[in-house]
Amino acid sequence: MGILLIPVLWNLYNLKATLTPAAYLNDSSMHEQMVRLAATRIASGQLPLTTWFPYLGLGSPHFLHYQSLGAMAVGLIGNIISPNTAFRWSTYLGVSLWPVCIFVSAKILGLKNLTPATSALFASFIMSVPGVGYEQKGYIWIGYGLWSQLVASWFLPLGLSTAFRGVTNRRFIPYAITFTMLTAAAHFETGYLAFGGIVVVGFLSFKNFSLRMINTAVMLVGSLAMSLWIIFPLIFYKNWTSINEFFTNGPLEKGYGAKIELGWLFTGKMFDYGRLPILTIFAFLGIVVCILNWRKLIVARLLVVLFFAYLVLSFGPTSLHLVANIIPGHSDLFFRRFIIGTDLIAIFVAGFGFDFLISILSRFLNYIKMKVSNTSLQFKTIGTLNSILLVLTGILLAPMFSQLYEYDSSNTFQINNQYSSQISQSKYISPIVSYIKEHESGRTYAGLPTNWGQNFVIGEVQVFKFLEAEDIQEVGYTLRTASLMTDPEAYFNENNPSDYILFGVRYLLLPKGFAPFIKCVHIMTLGNYALWQTPYGFIHLVTTVGNISLNRKDVGVNSANFLNSNLVSSNKELAVNWNSVAGPKPQNSPPNLLGSIIQVNPNLVDGRLAAEVDIVHKSILMLTVSYDPGWTVTVDNRNASIVMLAPAVVGVPLLPGRHFIRFLYVGFNSYPWLFMIMILSFSGVIIFVKLTPSIKKRAVNYQEKANAL
Repeated sequence: MGILLIPVLWNLYNLKATLTPAAYLNDSSMHEQMVRLAATRIASGQLPLTTWFPYLGLGSPHFLHYQSLGAMAVGLIGNIISPNTAFRWSTYLGVSLWPVCIFVSAKILGLKNLTPATSALFASFIMSVPGVGYEQKGYIWIGYGLWSQLVASWFLPLGLSTAFRGVTNRRFIPYAITFTMLTAAAHFETGYLAFGGIVVVGFLSFKNFSLRMINTAVMLVGSLAMSLWIIFPLIFYKNWTSINEFFTNGPLEKGYGAKIELGWLFTGKMFDYGRLPILTIFAFLGIVVCILNWRKLIVARLLVVLFFAYLVLSFGPTSLHLVANIIPGHSDLFFRRFIIGTDLIAIFVAGFGFDFLISILSRFLNYIKMKVSNTSLQFKTIGTLNSILLVLTGILLAPMFSQLYEYDSSNTFQINNQYSSQISQSKYISPIVSYIKEHESGRTYAGLPTNWGQNFVIGEVQVFKFLEAEDIQEVGYTLRTASLMTDPEAYFNENNPSDYILFGVRYLLLPKGFAPFIKCVHIMTLGNYALWQTPYGFIHLVTTVGNISLNRKDVGVNSANFLNSNLVSSNKELAVNWNSVAGPKPQNSPPNLLGSIIQVNPNLVDGRLAAEVDIVHKSILMLTVSYDPGWTVTVDNRNASIVMLAPAVVGVPLLPGRHFIRFLYVGFNSYPWLFMIMILSFSGVIIFVKLTPSIKKRAVNYQEKANAL
């Protein structure tokens, strides 16, 4: 237990700056925003899964598309303390206490002696080239902010260990299916590892094979049934989620491949990047020990098989194109993230190897003790050797602690600098943010990651990321969601008035001295920040003059020419033939005589917008939100149909006359049935676990009576 306290106390002390309320430099900004929205929805009695997420990518049902269990759970806590505080504590404790999860999981696996404690010791010290594994770089402020992966990292080890035990001991099956479901709900790629682990544990032994297969099948089917509330909506909405076109053929999605990853593995860069390969050496030693104990220890088989299975899976289509294509949903997966499975098993086998080394040294000490006859000399000899062993262990592990200390110190320094910058700049940026919120009739543009927006910062955080921390609906923080407009947004042309209309941009937040790119009205300049206002907003009247064929794989690249045209600024649009399904025929009404917008009452945060319009010629009222079948509309209190306009926004056709239009987002409405299936599935597994021993016992008694007769 003393060994376990070392990484825990180390993390709690060195990561305490995580609790500082500094705006995030990485993806944690989006996760924190999800927590805030979840807290608001829960407080109002709504299910976040069915609501509209309006802030990025022109909005989307982000809680359905994305792994959102963690955001909802922490959002629930956020109604007791503030959501931002709850999020920061979840990151701090999630990273700091993770060694405890490893220790408990190792105990459940049945690992003996010092292995659980030494595995926990290694848990915090992985450092890799990509930095997206089970390592601090993946989570903390100067890292990547992979918060949903962090949440799932607490469930995967427990899911694998209870599934391993559940194959032979049905008492563990309910725990296995629960942790597997929680893993999938917290992070999709981690969920694949959990389900794959269930399949593996069933085939580790042929002893009592039929029993193992039955238990494996119960765990697999039970886990799938429990996870239907996650899986089914994703399948149902598959055609309305985009594939990140910019990562499709690169290593971020396809994996780095066998050559690169094996190079990292054998040069120590997969677990010990930037230091001596301490953890790598113990992991290799642990693998060797496990192989030598293959026949004797079934848990050794599990660790070896999972280590290589997860490693091969992380190679992805780069090396295993045909195999990867078999995996359900492979086109939506980031295969490089499967490296977390290799990391997890490496932690266990490294603990195994370290424990083996300690046992060898202990035997050597006992041998020395037996060779020394004098009792006093015995104690002196053993004490000296133990001291030498302790010093050597410290020297051996010192590079890990030294590297992590420097990394955490850098994290603390940069967080404090960011917070100081925010405080000093708040007198300038806060009035601007307040003005936008009070008059939020459209979105705000503050640059892109690919242009001047990258260098327009508050402290080290880009202004377009800072706006997210303030819950401003914006254009520019690209490729963060699976909305159909997320890829087209990356092609936003700031010199084209059509794009400002199409993306509903009302405000430009520019560096002082920057001239606006289109005709705007100056609102205010404070410090280095200048706010400008466009004449556009969330809605616009257009007429369709043609059609364009798009789908979820090419909606960005194939609409690039449209985004560079002046069609929308001329009140012209294209109807979309989505997935080869023909859209409406062109209207070809006079674009300058469509009518006028009388008033607008936008509330996209609640998935609503109301408007009054006066139509002269038949036209389409374009709502600049990402198209989703959950959007409904009434025209003069009568249900109407929505259409998709290029690239993928919502429109409602209108005939001449004065009309009252109400848009309302109605999310996926079958969650109560799916939750009922989850409860029934869990209840069925409990009944199976409780009744099967008694059924077996009755069968034995019946056979004994038959034999007696």
